[in-house]
Amino acid sequence: MKRPNEEIVDSEPAPRKRGARKQADTPRKEFTRLKLNGTVYEAGDVVVIKEHHDDRCFGTIVHIWSQAKGQAFIHIRWFYKPSDVFRTTVPSFIGADELFDSDHEQDVHVHAVYDKVRVLSFEEYFNKPEIEEDVFFSRARYLPTLSQLVPPIENWPTVCVCKAVKSPNDVYVECEQCGGLYHFPCVSLSQENVDRDWVCQDCRH
Repeated sequence: MKRPNEEIVDSEPAPRKRGARKQADTPRKEFTRLKLNGTVYEAGDVVVIKEHHDDRCFGTIVHIWSQAKGQAFIHIRWFYKPSDVFRTTVPSFIGADELFDSDHEQDVHVHAVYDKVRVLSFEEYFNKPEIEEDVFFSRARYLPTLSQLVPPIENWPTVCVCKAVKSPNDVYVECEQCGGLYHFPCVSLSQENVDRDWVCQDCRH
C-alpha cells in the first residue's frame, strides 16, 4: 500500500506490439512520474539515495515502475563517488563535488530516495560563479567491471606550464590574450600583485 505522501502518476503506458496478447502473469507497470514527499521525480533526474552502507549515494533515474501490492521502484544508473573509484588516495585534482557516471544499473525501492540534485559538465561547473549545495559535476565515466575511467585521466585537459590536470580546487591566473590558465607560483606571480591584463609568456613572444 502506498503511503499518503507518495503518488505515482501514470500517463501513456508503453504500447504493446500489434496483435500481442496482454500477459496476465506480468504485474509490472511503467510510470512517467513519481511524487514523493511533495517532490516530483522523472526519468533523467539525478536523485540522492540512502543505501545500507552509505546514506548519500547518487543515481540517474532511467525509469519508474511498480509491481503487485503497490511496491514502487526506480531503475537507476549509478554515479560513483571519488572514494569508490580511487581506493587508496584520491588525487588532489579531483573535486569535492565530482561524480563519475557509470554503466552500472539497478532497481531501487522508492523509499530509499530522499532528494534531487543537478550534475553539470566539468566546464559548466568550473565556469559557474557560485556553486549551490545541490550542484555536482562529472567529467568521466567509470566502468566498474573493468575498473576504468573513460576517458582515462591521461586524456583529461591540462593547464599551466606544469601540464597539471585542470582542477576546480586550484586558483589560476588567466592570460588576457589566449585564455590559458596558470598556477600563480608556476609563473612567479602572487594573487595580490597580478596585473588584470596579464599575458602569458607564449603570447608575449
